[in-house]
Amino acid sequence: APEVLLEEVQQKTTQTDVYALGMTMLEIFTGQVPYPDCRSDISVIRAVERKTLPTRPTKLGNDRKGDKMWQLLMRCWSRSPAERPLSSYVAGALDYML
Repeated sequence: APEVLLEEVQQKTTQTDVYALGMTMLEIFTGQVPYPDCRSDISVIRAVERKTLPTRPTKLGNDRKGDKMWQLLMRCWSRSPAERPLSSYVAGALDYML
């Protein structure tokens, strides 16, 4: 999560886990790391500092289901931890979509 990577908080929370879950889901859907064009860890850190989010993969599709999944991922990656969904909401949304 940005707040952990940029050392803005002292300890991890369930909301930092939700951010990580969103990135993990993206990796599962695409088979690639979330920032595949970044060749080094420092490049990923710079992207996070610039508030750059991963781009929408074509594998999600341009249909309603793909749109809903992308919206869920974007909520998981909200810059503000308070704006991220609860893990129970993510689980329910995935259950509904899949």
